Formats: sequence, C-alpha cells, structure tokens
Amino acid sequence: MWFKRPAHLLAFAILPVLAAACAGGGGGPGPTETAGPTAPSTGTPAATTPTLADITEGDPASILPTAQEVAAAMPSLAPIQPNYFEGRRTNQDVIDTAIDPEQAEQDVDQFKRVTGYEGSYTPQGREAEILVQLALFESAEGASGWLGARANVGELEQLYGPDAAIEQFDASGIGDEAVGITGVLNVPVTGVLVRVRNITAFVQVALAQGDVTGEVKALARTVAAKIDAALAG
Repeated sequence: MWFKRPAHLLAFAILPVLAAACAGGGGGPGPTETAGPTAPSTGTPAATTPTLADITEGDPASILPTAQEVAAAMPSLAPIQPNYFEGRRTNQDVIDTAIDPEQAEQDVDQFKRVTGYEGSYTPQGREAEILVQLALFESAEGASGWLGARANVGELEQLYGPDAAIEQFDASGIGDEAVGITGVLNVPVTGVLVRVRNITAFVQVALAQGDVTGEVKALARTVAAKIDAALAG
C-alpha cells in the first residue's frame, strides 16, 4: 500500500513520487480497473455516475488546480510553474511503484479503486514540490477506507521509524472527510487527504521551508471544490 519514488516528491498516502517514468500513464489497466464505478453507494445507476475519465480526459484542469490556483492557495510558494508532469495513475501503476506490491494489490481490490490521475507543480526558484493525486473508487465507502488506510500513523511509523515524527493535524471541514499528515520522510512533507463522495485527493508539499499547513489546507479546499463541481456537472 506504500509507494516508492524519489525523495524530492515524497508523499504519505500515495507515497512518493517520480518512479522511473514519472508520469501517471502506465499503459494497461490494473487488476481491477474498469471503465467506471459499477455500484455507487448512493444507489445512482452506474451509467449516470461520472467517472474520473469523464472529468479529466481532454481537460485535466477540470479537477487538477491550475498553476494560478495553486499560487492563490499557497502565496508563500508563489509564483508557481505549470505542472511539469501529469497523467493517469492506473491500478497497475499503484502496484508497480509500491514498497509492498502484494499489499497494494490487496488494497486496490479491497477498496475497489477504479483509476487515478495526478499532476505536479514547482515553485519558481525553490526546491519545494507540490503534488496532487486523485483516485476514483466504486463507492464512497471504498474511498473512505482507502483514505483511512493511508492516514494510519502507526503504519507510517513502521515504515519510516520514530524519527519520521509523523503526526496528524486537523483538516476537518474540507470535502466529506479529510485528514492532515506531516512528517519527515527523508524530506519534510505536509499533506491533506480529502474525500468527496467516491473520489479522493492527496494534496502534498515536500521540501517547503516553514509551516505550510494552512496553505496545504487551502489548496485541498480548492481541489475538493473542483471535484464537487465536476461530479455535479
């Protein structure tokens, strides 16, 4: 369930960034990847339920924040360069970049993850990195379970040790549910995991100087609002 990528874009929940190909497009679908959710928890027929493909293909900015929106939410890191990579993150990508691929495959199946999308941003003249990762699930319950598993401080400490100083912080009031996580996973990382219905987002900043908790929460609110608008579409 935990993922390995280079240290300059570490993350907690969709842990860490820029594998060999650094883009989300991994070719074929993962083991349970489908065209869209089959039985949303609301009881809405699957045929009328928006999928992540519906709301990102051809126009990723419909959910991913623009560089201007990132800068507005995070003024201490402005100006922001446009995302230097973005793309689909399939179930197979999740498994292939996991520290424990077998556990990752179990999580994909257990929580009924359908597909995902991600984009990153770089503050001009700074080492900090910003990453937004989206994931679609067959149900809100699955999305909630995935979020909870990736905000588990005990499991993170087992992976990174007590020196990681991992802590949760309050992110209530963002989306349907949200939790903040901060710690040192080789580099300082601050992130917010947020769920809106059956879509989760992980908004994270690595290598930022000073306390960026408030700004990460502001960006998570922006992303949550964009997800809500797209699903209401």
